[in-house]
Amino acid sequence: MATEYQTGKYEKIVLAGPYADVVEDRTRAYAMANYNNGIDMKIEVI
Repeated sequence: MATEYQTGKYEKIVLAGPYADVVEDRTRAYAMANYNNGIDMKIEVI
């Protein structure tokens, strides 16, 4: 998800389900480690 988000084709990532919070944390951590941009990602957990 972080890789696709970096392409600029998506405005935000929307996550839902029992593991959405965990996936959000892991996606942000991956983005920080690989793109130095985890904090600025627009991720919505519903």
